[in-house]
Amino acid sequence: MSELISDCRELLRAERYDEALKLLSGLTASQLEEKALRGRALSGLGRFAEAEDVFSEALADDARCHEALAGLGLLAWLSGHH
Repeated sequence: MSELISDCRELLRAERYDEALKLLSGLTASQLEEKALRGRALSGLGRFAEAEDVFSEALADDARCHEALAGLGLLAWLSGHH
């Protein structure tokens, strides 16, 4: 699982959001870190409403998930809700 997470992070760093999302879609169990990565991939593809939902799910699992908090903050900034 950690190799998959590392591969996904590399794809996101390379801005290969579609590939990262495809990699994550092959998983059956959705854990906190995977949700945050899925949100990043969705937001990179401009699917902001879906990304917001996934980030919110991650925060429901753990209110201290910094990646989900950062993702929601970025979405708020992009939408003009500073």
